[in-house]
Parts: sequence; structure tokens; C-alpha cells
Amino acid sequence: MPLAITLPQARSALIDESQPADTYAAASHWLKDNTPPGSLIFQTDWDDFPRLFFYNTSNVYTVGLDPTYMQLYDAALYDEWVKITQGKVDRPSGEIRSRFGGAYVLTDLTHDAFLNRAKADPGLKEVYRDQYAIVFAVVN
Repeated sequence: MPLAITLPQARSALIDESQPADTYAAASHWLKDNTPPGSLIFQTDWDDFPRLFFYNTSNVYTVGLDPTYMQLYDAALYDEWVKITQGKVDRPSGEIRSRFGGAYVLTDLTHDAFLNRAKADPGLKEVYRDQYAIVFAVVN
């Protein structure tokens, strides 16, 4: 009987805490319309990939579906991605360009430590913002 109570509660909690399906629709459309096909988008959350890819299949993304794939492919690269997304790299644009090949960065508005670093980095230029996301061009 506990499973009957727990399962509906779990489903409700997941739905209540989920972002709307169209969270990155506008940012994804902007990227599709304003970047060359095949441009690498460095995103600060691996779990944003399904929404980004749904609305924009013309770009490629740093991490998709499960970050374990990147970690198994190149543990040092994965560790660098985590440090950048957590705001532990002073000038992230250099690493995003040289280590990841990133031309653009997409982040949500809750990555405060990363956003503080990005604002202070002359190699990142804000090119798009909405209520959910910010897109930076890597200009160095």
C-alpha cells in the first residue's frame, strides 16, 4: 500500500518542479536563426539538452542526455566543464573556445557564479536574454 501513496506523490512532485516545456524555445530559435549551422553551444546544465535540441537541431551541444558520457570520454574535460559552470574559472571564454570549441554559451538565470564570471570576461558578449536564458557569444 505505501507504493500506491508514494508513486502519485512522486509524479506530482516531478511535474510541479519541472520547467515548462517551452523554457528554452525562444533562446533556441534565436540560436538557430543567428548562428551558423553546426556551431557548438556550451551549456551550463546538461539536463537543458532535451529542450535545446527539441527546438534547435542545427547546432551541437557540449553535453547531452547524460554527463557521464563526457566524463567517460575525457574526465579532465568533464572536470573543466564543471568548474566553468560553477564559476570557478576566472575568464571562461578562453577555455570554452580552446578546450570545447564553443562559439556560444547558453545559461539559465540561476547560475550566479558563472554569470558573475561571464560579465567580467571581455571574451564573452551577451547577445540574447529572455526570462529563462542568456546567450553569450565567445568573441576571443
